[in-house]
Amino acid sequence: NAALSVYPNPANEMAHLDYSLDRTRDVKITVYDSQGRVVHSIHPSNQPRGQHQVLLDAKAWGDGLYVVNFSDGKAQSTIRLMVLKP
Repeated sequence: NAALSVYPNPANEMAHLDYSLDRTRDVKITVYDSQGRVVHSIHPSNQPRGQHQVLLDAKAWGDGLYVVNFSDGKAQSTIRLMVLKP
């Protein structure tokens, strides 16, 4: 099971998604806006055990609440990300 965090939260242009894997897994990350539209997707990739970080580019996203869905091939986790532009 992955430990998942996102920062800064709220974000304005970039957010870091950190996670750790207890073993090698096929990781898929999908970010949805409040209307359920996919705004960012990372297709499944085989990643080794350990700490990982993904940079989410939110420059083109509007203000609002986003849901980050993380799947490691065995379990799913979700975390909320607020985007607020200056």
